[in-house]
Amino acid sequence: MGHFPLVCALICILFKPLSASVSGRILAEGGAPVAFPQIENLQNQSWVTGDNWGYFYLSGDSLTGQRIAIHRIGFLSDTISISDETSRLIIHLKSAPISFSAVAFEGKKPRTAAAIRIFSIAPQNFSVKDNSRSIMHYLPGITLKQYGGPGSISTLSMDGGNSQNLTIVYGAVALNSLRNGSVDFSQLPFTASHEIEYLPVALSGEPQNGADGVLRLSAAESPTQIQMSFGSYGHRAISASMRMPLTQSHISLSGGYREDTGNYLYQRWRDKQWIERRNNNYQQRFIALNGGGICTKNFWWRLTALGTEQNRGVPGLSWAMLDTTSFREDRLLLLGVESGWLTRFGDGKIAVSTRQNKEYYENRNYFIYADSEEGIREFSLNHRFPIWKKMQPHISYSRLAGSLLSGATGKKSELRQKSSASIRVLLGEDLSWMPQIIAESIADSQWSASWQSELQGRFFDERLYLLLLAGENRRHPTLNDRYWQPGGNPNLKPELTRSLQLWAQYEPQSGASLFLQIFSKQSKNLIQWVPQAAYWAPANIRQVSRRGLKSGAAFSANQNTVFRFSYSFLETKDLALKKPLRYAPTHQLRVHGIFSWRMLTLKSDLFYQSSRIFMYNYPEDILDAGMTTVDTELAWNNSGRHTERTLSCVVTNLFNNRYESVLGYPEPGREWRMTLTIKKKG
Repeated sequence: MGHFPLVCALICILFKPLSASVSGRILAEGGAPVAFPQIENLQNQSWVTGDNWGYFYLSGDSLTGQRIAIHRIGFLSDTISISDETSRLIIHLKSAPISFSAVAFEGKKPRTAAAIRIFSIAPQNFSVKDNSRSIMHYLPGITLKQYGGPGSISTLSMDGGNSQNLTIVYGAVALNSLRNGSVDFSQLPFTASHEIEYLPVALSGEPQNGADGVLRLSAAESPTQIQMSFGSYGHRAISASMRMPLTQSHISLSGGYREDTGNYLYQRWRDKQWIERRNNNYQQRFIALNGGGICTKNFWWRLTALGTEQNRGVPGLSWAMLDTTSFREDRLLLLGVESGWLTRFGDGKIAVSTRQNKEYYENRNYFIYADSEEGIREFSLNHRFPIWKKMQPHISYSRLAGSLLSGATGKKSELRQKSSASIRVLLGEDLSWMPQIIAESIADSQWSASWQSELQGRFFDERLYLLLLAGENRRHPTLNDRYWQPGGNPNLKPELTRSLQLWAQYEPQSGASLFLQIFSKQSKNLIQWVPQAAYWAPANIRQVSRRGLKSGAAFSANQNTVFRFSYSFLETKDLALKKPLRYAPTHQLRVHGIFSWRMLTLKSDLFYQSSRIFMYNYPEDILDAGMTTVDTELAWNNSGRHTERTLSCVVTNLFNNRYESVLGYPEPGREWRMTLTIKKKG
């Protein structure tokens, strides 16, 4: 009953009458966002300007039946009509690099095929049980390391690499820690994320980039809704969000609470007995504020703010003594503000952000009491110049200042700076080449340089899209690598990764697409912690080779049937040990289907991952047995005059298969969850 007054208040606030709204995104044919598009309402002659990621928002008393035109220099214009069921639009513009005048087209059907340059996951493709494992069903090559239970630390990596090589961005704020280089996904509530995108390489001018790409969590838009759920292992949660369209802008506010008891049975490896894994309790509270819009015809802004607080038990290794007292408390606060412009001198943006992360860990069995506090402030500026018709120079600069206070490192600070210059050369109507030079420095070290090159184009009546990427990336040592006591090594060299990637997407017909990626990544000076006489210490000792391919297909016969398939093959080798990398699977297979009939929707996911090496030579290599999981969801959808109601039941790990994503941390078996979502229309 404690949450009943809050629920009633939220319902009253959420579903008060608001003006109608339509949101959308403008993309190029290859899937890259079209920066600063102009959207014109042909009925009332009003207009809005999208942001640098192509998002735009329209609001008014009645938008049904009105026609809008989309314009952007370098693209052919498009005109569409808004129906009474339209709430979100995805519009693809055709490139027109030679002509810089706007040309309106009547009745053009927008392309809806998936993007090759940006793998995008929309909210409706998720089951309501959203967690890190959900991403594995949609992004080929992703590997999850999770330390068992709902509240465990979760990290993601791509193509068998370290989690530090995958940059993760929420809104305008980079999340990778200066302390250890990783991101703990359990701190991020997925109900506060609007869309998830993967970029194999950062867009030109963006300061965030990793050797294995960028995973971007967009918080640009949250619907007005309330969601409540309960399920196995003591799960219960409530969250609500409210979107408020304003004149030429919008504000979204969301918040929620989640609680899991989390205790479950697992089979102990030494005697095969089934025992209860305890101390898995998890509580999370969060609040998020997002906004965006335009100031004048040529200027836009965006705000991202998120605060989360977690309390969790830490059960420890499955073969260690039973631990029912260890716990961890952590808090994440972030704020990011972006502002961009579009003038006759070009377009660009300026961004500032700050992030604070506090953690406290207590283990009374081993008398460990550890706390840390990390703070980061970042500034970035970039601009693109329309100097020539066939050449578009682009420059950027970013500055990151961070500090860390922990018992293991003491008080440390770090300053990172990065500058880049690129130029996109239009080689033809459907072909372009972009070389880029990047210079960066860390702390007091000298500047280092790296490069990237991108060649992309469309062929065969624009049904085949090709993207060739080549370049190198440096990952500098973390603060733990350099200053951890005992064992920190301030003389570590940065890791260097050289990569060559070919991406291809073919669209044989409407509603169908195929994609293929072939890649090779060679790394040297990899940082690894190795045992010393009495402790572990980091050293540059490894050279690694990674190569493989990813393939997939998507087919949609109609709005009621969607099928997706992907397969990943990965060959990794530690050139010193002549063995595959730890935790790098050779094969991954994903099959996803959505079937709708009247008010019912059935979603099903199958995920297979081959065995991996957990540990080397103890006395033999320790391998896991691989994993196969099946998740399914049945949802009932009912639409009223003002709201849409969805009642769903999700069962994950349907066949109760037992597996570990990290050695010594067994995952739970079958789980179920019931969720009620009430969403306001418009």
